Amino acid sequence: IGDIDFNGSWDFALASDKTRVVRSTTPEPGNWNATGSQEIAKDTRAVSLQDVNNDTFLDLLTATSGGIQLHLGSAGGIFSEAVDIASGNSSSISGLDRDYDGRLELLTLLDGKPTLLVSVNAPEPGTKGGGFLNVRVAGIRDVNGGGRINHYCLGSVLELWNGSRLQSRLIEHPVTHFGIGEGSLENLRVIFTNGLTQNVQEVEPDTLIEEKQLLRGSCPYVYGWNGQRWELITDLLWNAPLGLQVSRGTTLKDRRWENILLPGELVREKDGYIELRITEELWEVAYFDNVQLTAIDHPASTRVFTNEKVGPPHLAEHKLFSVGESIHPKAAVDAYGRDVTSRLAATDRNYAQAFSQRFCQGLTEPHFIEYDFGKLPTDSPDLRLFLTGWLYPTDTSLNIGISQNPDRSAPEAPSLWVVDDEGNWVCANPLIGFPGGKPKTIAIELDGVFQSDDHRIRIAGSQEIYWDEAFIAAGSQVSSSSPRIRQQPCELLDADLHYRGYSRPLPRAKDQPHWFDYHALDEAPKWPPLGGPYTRYGSVAEILRSDDDRMVVMKGGDEVTLRFRIPTEPLPKDWKRDFVLYSTGWDKDADINTLAGQSSLPLPFMDQKDYPAPLEQQPQAARVLELNAPTLTRYSDLPPGYAVELGAEVTN
Repeated sequence: IGDIDFNGSWDFALASDKTRVVRSTTPEPGNWNATGSQEIAKDTRAVSLQDVNNDTFLDLLTATSGGIQLHLGSAGGIFSEAVDIASGNSSSISGLDRDYDGRLELLTLLDGKPTLLVSVNAPEPGTKGGGFLNVRVAGIRDVNGGGRINHYCLGSVLELWNGSRLQSRLIEHPVTHFGIGEGSLENLRVIFTNGLTQNVQEVEPDTLIEEKQLLRGSCPYVYGWNGQRWELITDLLWNAPLGLQVSRGTTLKDRRWENILLPGELVREKDGYIELRITEELWEVAYFDNVQLTAIDHPASTRVFTNEKVGPPHLAEHKLFSVGESIHPKAAVDAYGRDVTSRLAATDRNYAQAFSQRFCQGLTEPHFIEYDFGKLPTDSPDLRLFLTGWLYPTDTSLNIGISQNPDRSAPEAPSLWVVDDEGNWVCANPLIGFPGGKPKTIAIELDGVFQSDDHRIRIAGSQEIYWDEAFIAAGSQVSSSSPRIRQQPCELLDADLHYRGYSRPLPRAKDQPHWFDYHALDEAPKWPPLGGPYTRYGSVAEILRSDDDRMVVMKGGDEVTLRFRIPTEPLPKDWKRDFVLYSTGWDKDADINTLAGQSSLPLPFMDQKDYPAPLEQQPQAARVLELNAPTLTRYSDLPPGYAVELGAEVTN
């Protein structure tokens, strides 16, 4: 496999009784067209495409019963007549630069014996040899037991801009060789197997590229003003992933609404308003339909929580909880008997990690934490367990890989176990929900779950979750009319969508979530482009005020600033104010196995049965596209046909 004519499309050399080289074009992703072929040799056992004379053109090496032949490449992907370079019965051939001198050695089997042919590209007398570039790509080191084994990034693609030519190579060995002739080195890009890219602007001989550990997909972030600076609060839209496959052809159902608690100390008044900033900083597309903010006033001696777990609608129904007195565990141990009690005493980012083995990102060995709260008031109404933690998730590609591995099971969401009258642990609730992404608190009902006087609890599963605080409270659920809280809607006054750039990630320990510094900004593009269309920049308040399938569609680097009216009722003495952010929308990451992950289209909609919408819902999908057409006028590598459908001019 190689790009012999520099057109960005893979060409093939096929060994058979009539060896051919097939040239191609790829006019659009997934559409490979053969454009011509050349018969090279007969009775060939193996072929290899290498630039043996370093002139930038790939040359063809053939292994036959008579020996090794070299066919020099030239413009247009045409090869010369054969030149014999070794005699003997040969059945395989591979090229490598063993001593890094720019001259390829050939490893072959001659007459059944491994043979190394050296310096096959030495210039003939009176000729000038071309320059060369050797590139090594190092994969992310497996320092945390994540199961990374592709140390040399095999299967990734290297692209070298060399003068006016784009050379492409598939990484098949630890070192990849380029001939560069007399041209200059302009840019080198590696396209990893997950679709991410890295660029090297100043290319030097014997270049080493180390794959960067990047969080590429998660969810949009919401930042608040803490009185002095903007600070990351949490991530949004965690319940509504689009096109996320849990196994090949099976997608995770989305739940488009959520109610997220925003602590008042991170949402201070600024310039006479309550202002939030929502950013899209990863390799994904976010869709926001409706955004509402509600102030929650309550006594300073109490804490307020929402039911912000990830799970089906009946499990994550919106509820408010006001907690005064709470019961923390007297003891907590994991499956290895390690004491984690102190790590669960407060929300302080001192996380309990209950597992020791991590198979891959998001999947661990089965594990549990056993909580001993002592004798609990089981006759008290509305007894609940509150757990604060964060989740490191799998992605579509990992899910598919796990589903195809007979030795692995999918990540198991947390379940609740109790002790029965015979002293056995039994599952009382197989699905309690889980915290989505960055730290959040989930509430679990305990009424009627205990089966004996032993009130110990186990939370078990195999998702990669790090727990921060655990406590039990009774009678915590409150209604909108409860005297323990006061709710005040905050009117959305203005919303502005614009390009901002990317907050820089902060250093992190392996048990900490990725966190970002809003005030350290990278304005340059960070991710490979995703097809549009996207919402035009400017005011988007009218779009966000109602839940009606009109949506703000934003991509990496975009930010929407939201300004809300300050509540009219002042805080009573010894009370404090938190907020609940309600939003409807979706998020779609650009993992290469995410369905429709390389474009903002098709648009989602509130009544969709799946994503992309099934055939019977295509009329609704077309209606939503038409509904949003007036504001979807910003494009990025638009797929063919959509510009005509929307009646808009395509600009990049």
